[in-house]
Amino acid sequence: MIERFVVWALQHRVTVIVFALVVAALGLNAFANLTIEAFPDPTDTQVNVIVLNPGQPAEEMERQISIPIERVVNGTPGLARVRSINLFGLSFVTLTFRDGVDPIFARAQTLERIRLADLPDGVKPELGSMSTPIGEVYRYTLTSETRDPLALRTLQDWVVAPRLLKAEGVADVVSYGGLVREIQVRPDPVAMAAKRLTMKDLETVLRGASENASGGVVERGTEQLVIRSEGLFQDIPDIGAVAVATRSGTPILLSDVASVQDGWAPRQGIVGRADDPDAVEGIVLMRRGENPSKVLEAVRARIDEINDHYLPKGTHIWTFYDRTELVSATLETVGHNLLEGAILVTVVLFVFLLDLRAALIVAVVIPLSLLSAFLYLSMRGMSANLISMGAVDFGIIVDGAVVIIEAIVHKMAHREEGEQTVEGAIARVQEAVHDVVSPTVFALLIIIAAYLPIFLLQRVEGRIFGPLAHTVVAALIGSLVFSVTLVPVLATFAYRRRRPNGESPLLALATRIYLPTLKMALRRPVLVIAGAILSLVAAAAILATRGSEFLPELNEGALYLTFSLPSNISLTESRRLTPTLMAIIDEFPEVESRVSQLGRPEDGTDPTLSNNLEAFVKLKPATEWPKETPTLGALIEKMDRALSVIPGLEVNFSQPIRDNVNENISGQFGQIALKIYSSDLPQLQRVAEATKAALADVRGIADLGIVKSGKVPQIMVKPDRKELGRFGISMDELQSFLSTALGGRGVGELWDGDRSFDVALRLPEVSRDTIEEISHLRIPTQDGALVPLPSVATVHVDYGRASVNREN
Repeated sequence: MIERFVVWALQHRVTVIVFALVVAALGLNAFANLTIEAFPDPTDTQVNVIVLNPGQPAEEMERQISIPIERVVNGTPGLARVRSINLFGLSFVTLTFRDGVDPIFARAQTLERIRLADLPDGVKPELGSMSTPIGEVYRYTLTSETRDPLALRTLQDWVVAPRLLKAEGVADVVSYGGLVREIQVRPDPVAMAAKRLTMKDLETVLRGASENASGGVVERGTEQLVIRSEGLFQDIPDIGAVAVATRSGTPILLSDVASVQDGWAPRQGIVGRADDPDAVEGIVLMRRGENPSKVLEAVRARIDEINDHYLPKGTHIWTFYDRTELVSATLETVGHNLLEGAILVTVVLFVFLLDLRAALIVAVVIPLSLLSAFLYLSMRGMSANLISMGAVDFGIIVDGAVVIIEAIVHKMAHREEGEQTVEGAIARVQEAVHDVVSPTVFALLIIIAAYLPIFLLQRVEGRIFGPLAHTVVAALIGSLVFSVTLVPVLATFAYRRRRPNGESPLLALATRIYLPTLKMALRRPVLVIAGAILSLVAAAAILATRGSEFLPELNEGALYLTFSLPSNISLTESRRLTPTLMAIIDEFPEVESRVSQLGRPEDGTDPTLSNNLEAFVKLKPATEWPKETPTLGALIEKMDRALSVIPGLEVNFSQPIRDNVNENISGQFGQIALKIYSSDLPQLQRVAEATKAALADVRGIADLGIVKSGKVPQIMVKPDRKELGRFGISMDELQSFLSTALGGRGVGELWDGDRSFDVALRLPEVSRDTIEEISHLRIPTQDGALVPLPSVATVHVDYGRASVNREN
């Protein structure tokens, strides 16, 4: 059958050439529109459920939010694993689904089930964006000569982010750093007691004080008028004019018992860039399955538009990280592989055959095979990446073409003078191909079969190496088709006339060495077999000592450093330490720029503690590095030594994509994570510390730490029920006072044009900064008394968990 296919190709030479040109054109078009990624996306289908409840410790976030959500999502079709992280004011639940579950279906099922969760009043769970760990494709910061972090963050939230979300393929824009504007109502407990008002009274009134209503329509003659009642807060004085009570016909205004002022919400994270210690950062997340090149092109167009038309004078978006650079480097690497591989194959063939025509014919198969692979990937809706395209072996691809062209060259060199016609050339080529086509095809099929087990890999392994198998096999099939069709056809044009073909001296030398070696091997078969077995055993022994990596090493042109500061450190103290660490990094000549991220963004999309400091370090091209730093590993060692001068500091070195992938799959940012499970948190801490001590001496461990561990000091308020009864204060009134006055509680919104800002009720900072201030708090009651907090509760310092991690 194969021989008949070759005969058909030689009889329809023009058709074969046209077919090759069509494949080349379609392949180029497919390549132009192909999704090209630097790294394959190995992650499962996941849905993140994010719940914010400010002021609540980790233990309460677990008890009141994570556990109810985990209970209702159990049994979701396709659910494989449930993992949650509980921090101060944040519950982050990750649902991982099995292979083949559609992300849209998974999100719909999750939304349907979390509605059934019994959560505290006012708590609204939200789903994270439909992106992946490798979806962080663009980072920028807002800079201004005149505007402060509050104004910059407002611009980021209400001008920049909404317009970037309009770019095709963008899933979300995460705002990080700066100050989030908040209208603050700060009550005066003395004035409240004098007016016989409680904190709950203020909260109830404010919640119903900002509403619009409609009364339908009224017809007037030929007109129809809409009835509209506007009751929303217009400005800050409008909030102060709210009547919170009436005494003998005299209204008591909010401004009589509280001050209303512009402010900002308690900070969750701080971003620094270069000399700016308080920057505003935006992180653009790409939607799952999108083409990063097209998404980035749309994002850059939006950035230019925003800079030119929407930002105030003196304010500018400064790009820090653009995935295009990594994608371009990937394409450049593949392009070099293609060019160098084609040149190398052509030169080697010419050296061995001393025939430039044969070398060029074989070289044509290389781009056609790759274009066939691109066409296949495009038809399947698959992406290409550095791992899959870098695995294409040009030697294997042209193997069949080399055998066929060598047979043709040999046959054509020995034909008679009278056979120098088109028909004679076709007959000779057909005869030459007939002798070698069957073993050539079978050899390529065997190579293709060797890749078949990769197609059976599941989950993470399958997603990493599946594109590799598809790309290589598609290229091999393309090579097989063109080797048995196009190569013979081109040979009939190239070898129409008989030309002398000398033997290559290199081939002659190889023959003189090989023939005696072959004869010796045939005379001593036992020795040859024994040598082969010993070689196999030695290779197996070496393999057993070789290291292994979960993800292939990829130089992303950047480093991602994660510093674990003491678990009880405050955000303010962490901020003081950050410039010292960043100054050490900035001293390295290999560093081009860097951004530091302390804490977490306000939307909870990155569940980290205030002791978590991350540095995104963009590196210069390796060609600009000093000679004493030849590799990325050498740079990491130098940085590690420089940072070790700060005692008690734990630092993890990774790269942006690698860090996100590792953390997404295992829940931690380390390459190897050991998880210990128990419902006894103190016991878990003891076992974790003992395990860390045991692992400290393991050879090869560079970074070792207990992730998100430890206790944090807490100001514990223990109510006394008898004393509460003595003063006529219910438990609900006390807890409402503490949570509202100290933690703050949203009670409405203030609209400024098309922008809305939270109105929050909380005591001033001077009344809640220290345990002494909290101990002196006085609770206003409805009978006009001011009850000191120590009269109805004990206040002391205790310790609680910095975080509570749950899995299944």
